[in-house]
Amino acid sequence: MYEVLEKEITSEYKEQSRKLSSTQNIMLDNMVSSGFQVEHVKGQEGIKALEKVTGIDAKVLNNIKPPNVLKQIYQKYVDSNLNKEGSIDDFYLTSDTIFGRRPYIFEKVLNIYMMLNILGYKRDEGFHKKYRRFVSASSDGQHLAYACYCNSFYTEDIKFSEKAKAIFEFLNIGTDVVKISFNIEVE
Repeated sequence: MYEVLEKEITSEYKEQSRKLSSTQNIMLDNMVSSGFQVEHVKGQEGIKALEKVTGIDAKVLNNIKPPNVLKQIYQKYVDSNLNKEGSIDDFYLTSDTIFGRRPYIFEKVLNIYMMLNILGYKRDEGFHKKYRRFVSASSDGQHLAYACYCNSFYTEDIKFSEKAKAIFEFLNIGTDVVKISFNIEVE
C-alpha cells in the first residue's frame, strides 16, 4: 500500500505543482471576467495583485477563527465579487472531478494547503517572495497530505497546525492535529 501511495504521490507531485502555480493566473482571470480592473500578472506578483484588488490579505484572513475557517475565507472572496459563480469546491480545487478525473483525498489536502498559502491564510514564511519557499511549502503540504491517512499529526509549528485543523475540518478528515513543543537541552 505504501509503495502504491508513494508512486502515486510522486507521479502527481510535478503535475500538481504546475497546476497550483497556474492557480494564481486562474484567479486573476476570474477577477478580470468579474469586472475587476487588474493588470494580468503571473507568479509571485499575482499574489500581490490579488490582495490589492480584493483587499483581502494575510491580516484579514489570519483573524478568522474556527470553526469553518475555509468556509469563512471562501465567503470573503464571494463577498468581494471575485468568485460569484464558482462553488467552494472549485475555489479550493477539491471538486469531484479535477482535470478530468476524481482526485484522491491527499490531492485535495495538498490543493487546499497551497491555496491557503496563495491566499495568505497562515502563509508559510517567505512563500510570496521566493520560489524556493514555494518548493518548501509544497513539501509541507505533502507531509500534511500523508497525515490524512493517520490517526494523529504532531507539529511544533503553530501556523501549520492551525492550517491543518482547518483543512481536516473542511474535508471531514478525522486526523487529530496536536501542537507540541520540543525542548532540547544540550549538556
